[in-house]
Amino acid sequence: AHMDHEIRTWAQFALALPLFLPLAPWATWSLSMVDVLLMIHLGLVVTLIGHFLWVKATTELPIATTSVLSYLQLPVTLAMNWLLLAEGQ
Repeated sequence: AHMDHEIRTWAQFALALPLFLPLAPWATWSLSMVDVLLMIHLGLVVTLIGHFLWVKATTELPIATTSVLSYLQLPVTLAMNWLLLAEGQ
């Protein structure tokens, strides 16, 4: 059955939020306001938009293309970390 990519994205977040939110009281974080703003940015901008685009691509592209993209995700991420963030050097 085909489900719209926007519905899939919001459904995944709607399922994850009630599962992980009850664990928040046990978190022992001491965060500054900058840390909180960066976490909000990471959660809303990076995760939500990135996940939305990934779901949209995997919904609309042919299965062969999405399978290749899926397998390339890890090596490309490692290469970008090495090149842009100088990790592993």
